[in-house]
Amino acid sequence: MRRDAYAAFLDSIAQFNELTRSYRELSLLGRPMPTGTADRLRERIRSIEKALFIVELEGPAEVAAEADTVMRAIADWQASVIVSELRAARGVPPRDDVPGSDAVHQQVKRSVTAFKAVARAALDAPGTVDQG
Repeated sequence: MRRDAYAAFLDSIAQFNELTRSYRELSLLGRPMPTGTADRLRERIRSIEKALFIVELEGPAEVAAEADTVMRAIADWQASVIVSELRAARGVPPRDDVPGSDAVHQQVKRSVTAFKAVARAALDAPGTVDQG
């Protein structure tokens, strides 16, 4: 059960990353975001949250805590992207005291790596063989 919960959490993150990557490519090409972009991103965030709840239920506490860290990093990343795009659309330069979306994205990657490490350790711990 834990393995399935961890895999579903990572899969939901991968789907979010894929969606944001495609939107970022469009942005870099100067093309507008497709209609419904914000709704799709919110849907992906909800998917990650649902998967997070299962990880929290299955545990252990260390894995749940790392999953929560990933979720917070993704929320920060989403907020930074939105703020950056709004500032750019209004011709307002980025603020030096606020991390850019690339820096926040690096934090997401680090938190996912940490989650994978504790999840793997939990799965490898004696007595955690999945009987189902």
